[in-house]
Amino acid sequence: MKITVKMKKYITLILVLIVSSFIILGLSGVFRSSETPKPILTSLESVYLEGYYSEYLNTYGHHQIDTEQSHKIDAVDFVLPEGETLKEDLQSYEWVDNSSIFIHVDIELEGLYYVHINYLSLSVSHIPIGLSIKLNGDEFPPYYEASQITLNTLWAESSAQMGVDRYGNDVSVTQETYDIVQDVVIRDSRKLYKDGLAFFLEQGENIIEIEKISGQLLLNEVRIESKKNYITYEQYISNYTEQNIDYIQRFEAEESLYRNSSTISRGISRDPLVEPYSMTKLKLNVLGTDSYDNAGDAVTWAVDIDHPGWYYITFKASVGRQNTTSYRTLYINGELPFEEARHLPFSYDRKWQNITLQNINQEPLQIYLEPGDEITLEVDGTLFSAVYEKLRIITSEMSTLGLDVTKLTRNNTDKGIDWVMLDYFPNLHETLANWVEELNEVNNVLRDLYGFERDAQVVRDIEAGISRIQKIQSDINELPRRLTLLSTGSSSAVQLITNQLDNILKQPAIIDAFFIHTDLEDLPNPNPGFLTNTWVFFARFFLSFVDPSYSEKAREDELEVWVNRSRQYVDMIQKIADDQFTVETGIKVKVSLINDDSKLLLANSANQQPDVALGISAWIPNEYGMRGMLYDMSQADGFSDVIQVFNPEQLIPMTYDDKLYGLPETENFFVLFYRRDILEQLDLTVPNTWQDVLNMLPVLRRYGMSFYIPLSSSSALKSFDSTAPFIYQFNGRIYSEDGLSSAIDHENTIQALSFMTDLYREYSMPFQVPSFFNSFRYGEIPIGIGDFGMYLQLMNAASDISGLWEIALVPGIEHEVFDEQTDTTENIINRSMGGAQQASIIFEKSEKKAEAWRFISWWMSTETQLLFSQTMVNTLGTRYLWNSANMEAFEAFSWDPSHKEIILEQWSHLKEVPKIPGSYIIEREISNTWNSVVYNDANLRSTVSDALIKIDRELARKMMEFGYLDSSGNVIKPFILPTVENIMRWYNE
Repeated sequence: MKITVKMKKYITLILVLIVSSFIILGLSGVFRSSETPKPILTSLESVYLEGYYSEYLNTYGHHQIDTEQSHKIDAVDFVLPEGETLKEDLQSYEWVDNSSIFIHVDIELEGLYYVHINYLSLSVSHIPIGLSIKLNGDEFPPYYEASQITLNTLWAESSAQMGVDRYGNDVSVTQETYDIVQDVVIRDSRKLYKDGLAFFLEQGENIIEIEKISGQLLLNEVRIESKKNYITYEQYISNYTEQNIDYIQRFEAEESLYRNSSTISRGISRDPLVEPYSMTKLKLNVLGTDSYDNAGDAVTWAVDIDHPGWYYITFKASVGRQNTTSYRTLYINGELPFEEARHLPFSYDRKWQNITLQNINQEPLQIYLEPGDEITLEVDGTLFSAVYEKLRIITSEMSTLGLDVTKLTRNNTDKGIDWVMLDYFPNLHETLANWVEELNEVNNVLRDLYGFERDAQVVRDIEAGISRIQKIQSDINELPRRLTLLSTGSSSAVQLITNQLDNILKQPAIIDAFFIHTDLEDLPNPNPGFLTNTWVFFARFFLSFVDPSYSEKAREDELEVWVNRSRQYVDMIQKIADDQFTVETGIKVKVSLINDDSKLLLANSANQQPDVALGISAWIPNEYGMRGMLYDMSQADGFSDVIQVFNPEQLIPMTYDDKLYGLPETENFFVLFYRRDILEQLDLTVPNTWQDVLNMLPVLRRYGMSFYIPLSSSSALKSFDSTAPFIYQFNGRIYSEDGLSSAIDHENTIQALSFMTDLYREYSMPFQVPSFFNSFRYGEIPIGIGDFGMYLQLMNAASDISGLWEIALVPGIEHEVFDEQTDTTENIINRSMGGAQQASIIFEKSEKKAEAWRFISWWMSTETQLLFSQTMVNTLGTRYLWNSANMEAFEAFSWDPSHKEIILEQWSHLKEVPKIPGSYIIEREISNTWNSVVYNDANLRSTVSDALIKIDRELARKMMEFGYLDSSGNVIKPFILPTVENIMRWYNE
């Protein structure tokens, strides 16, 4: 028997080695053939998006001026806002307040001109400098892009030395502004037009108004010039004397001089030939991992070469998006050297590549460089602008048709109804055929630009959208029952195409290094060999048993903390804990990452739970606490002092039986997002109450627009986040006073439910909005209620509407309230909204509860939250804005002051739903009621009555389980429903 066991072990080991070898071979591409890409520079025929620059160019494009025209306006000639003056030297204007300046320019020859600005950014925050340009007294900019111009603030790492964590792994250093004067042509915020933005100026005097929307800058001069034409590569190489030298030098891509976006950050590669390299440590040794892929992102390097001359520039890069080609633009000392440098291809390959800068015909380009030159590589999305706009037009038309069909059928899709769609949409055949033709044309352009025979995912998704349209074509009278193919649901044609819009513009490429060299053959192999990969694989495998950085389990003398967040957050928490908390208290902390907080339940069952968990869902403290898994924090030392930084409402979801089982860590917020530009054009004001919303809906509908509320999300389950705010705003109730049963039949609750359903049945709000962010961004739904996630998206992924959107308090219900002290009646607006997001907990089984409480108290303190927030943003950019639940810390964050003020005021209207055993059934039945009334035209009151029976039956069962009722339904002990009044006792202790 012993021999058999040994033999099994040896066979298992051999099989593991064989499988591992095949995996390594597969990853290295041994078993797959590689395709040589052949991209072609092509574009769609004219695409005109109404109100946008493309339409403006179609109108005035024939007015391009061939001769060079230039008009320089110095600072002394600016017409400044009243009371403003230039700097003492009269050479520049320190533009701090949001205001407008005016420039007068006398034009001899009418035509299209480009605006150049010479400036120094004074911004120290990550909010971009935003401008808007109007002409000759017009009320609005001449086209959309002119209303959301952004100027770059440059960023550099504050230290050349990487920080390290306790295990020797690299930790990102903070970024600081890089202050140099920039001279740029005004471009659209998404950098989709290669020449910049042109403006048609008439002969004679023109007045240009430049309005600053955000940021601060020192404005030196403005130049009005005709389009700049660049020489060809052939002309370029004839301008310099050829020098024959033998040279090669490697430069690390991550060690840049500066970047034009704080979101461009270092990444990690564990490949053996990526430098710097470590067998066991994580090194921030590449550029472009999850960044440096948005059009206009640019990185600049100082090239320290010995002699002037002709050089090749080769980037060791990895383009991992399958069957695509990304494009870059090269600048030397801020100037485009020749026309062919605009569109430099970086094509997909499974492995690292040495990509020598070459033209589209794959001919290497030589660049003339001198000592001290700077080279800039910018992400080029200009080739995809027409594709992007065409898809926006098509998806908008599809969504409009879907909405029109829904209005016609009132969502009644009974199979017994025969619809003759041509009676209502006589051009339906032509419309569908045009979409198929246009989408095929888009795909052909993408295939040319990517240059691969195999289709990219973007192309495949558009193909899937085409197939859905063709299925509708096969029987157009079935369209009412096939809207999920067209415009509703996650797999509709609209959703498939919309999901790829941003991906079309993104141009990903990870760069390890670049070489300046004279010999094309004199380059090192970018990929390790099979033996090297095999050695590294097994070496890391065996080292993982002894290297402490691989261990997720804390040592005996360490406090174990699990964090349900991404690696960037976990690494930063560990670094700050080591540098601050351990130094102050002597308590060592081991921070580990978990990617699913449901693992906590399993870990606790197996007695493998941590001491502390951070970043867990806000419902977990109550659910786990009522089952005895968590420590009651209300009995901890200094508890009353710690909770002073929270709104009492924030503690309600984490309270059970008068005990607190968690502290809020992050707080979601719901605010009203609105497009300032669109509301101004429609002469609409920001609504204050829901009656104001009802009043504006007809105007929005007249222009094919609508209003968004979370009830319109694609999710079938309408959670408390989307239903409870209406109930509370109507002063309704969800639970009975004793908390043992439901009160959704309360008259005020019925009013709230009736209003929630009437918004759709009577006022035609969209039943489903696949993406409020996209609808808001493209102007289809210019106003609606969104949360922190929406705010982050607008801050980081919607530069095209930067400066055009604002936030406000959510609309509410107006009530008359009698004040007994003053014996008067006043009107107040109830704006109740929830916001619970993530929490921190301590496990009851922990043997280090005192240390765990001390850690959580430190972590949620104002000082620590401020330090963590500032470090994350300064290191990794605004994608890592931190929405701390600590209101003191949030108030001190360097967010947009006007936005922060609104968010904090909305938090004063925070109203959370208490959790009771079985509360899930109430949430579900309210959702079912809404769905039944809206989609099936059910009677509201009878549906509520039916739901109440199900709810009370389930609540009684759960109350018996937890010992509040006996089997006959008699009360054994009272249930304490969490209220603000009860929680305030903790604040006053």
